[in-house]
Amino acid sequence: MIINKTKQLVAECQFDHFVIPIRPTYKSRHPRISMKDYIQYRQHNKIYDPWIRTHLKGGAENLNVCDRAMHIYGDLGFWNELIDQPITKSGQYIVEGALNPVDIDVNKDYGEYYEDNIWISYPVD
Repeated sequence: MIINKTKQLVAECQFDHFVIPIRPTYKSRHPRISMKDYIQYRQHNKIYDPWIRTHLKGGAENLNVCDRAMHIYGDLGFWNELIDQPITKSGQYIVEGALNPVDIDVNKDYGEYYEDNIWISYPVD
């Protein structure tokens, strides 16, 4: 419904393009798989992710991976509240719901998270 209304608004405004980034619903279940590989993943002969499938069924086309759509950084105190395990050494840690691992540097008391999304394009009627 929102997409149809937006497509209508885009046409009324006579825009040439309707391009948006989307955050795949099931990607957080596979945080160690790159987004580039994830968008190709199929199960039972169809695109695995339901949010990607919804957009494709609505007429969208996958354009590309939107690298580093989100960037979050903070000290170890910040990440300790989000990570369900003690942070004792530098490396990658998984945060529930995150699409990628968090890179932690214990010596620098710092963690950094980057999230990729997908650019999709809808035809303008």
